[in-house]
Amino acid sequence: MRCPELVSVAAYAQHAGITPQAAYRRISGGRLGDGVERHGGRLPIHLQKADTAWAMHCKPCNSRAAQLEQRMMASVDDLAADVAGQDDVYCQVAVYKWMAQMMST
Repeated sequence: MRCPELVSVAAYAQHAGITPQAAYRRISGGRLGDGVERHGGRLPIHLQKADTAWAMHCKPCNSRAAQLEQRMMASVDDLAADVAGQDDVYCQVAVYKWMAQMMST
């Protein structure tokens, strides 16, 4: 009986939200560690082990969206302190200004 944790490369790709080609690149690059077994031409993948290995070995995303998210999270406490105790209109204006500032940098 096959362990439900073991999946095909295509199933892993779907689980990870990537293409099968990208999954093969992760495997060939050794970035899934011991999450991949080799049985002849088959490559069954342990989901939990592969996800753990990927999280440990992958590079952080340098996309514009990731950079924006980092800046927003770093300044969200300042925004919260600014709007604490204020009325709804003030809060809305402060949030719009904050968002505009985040998008402009």
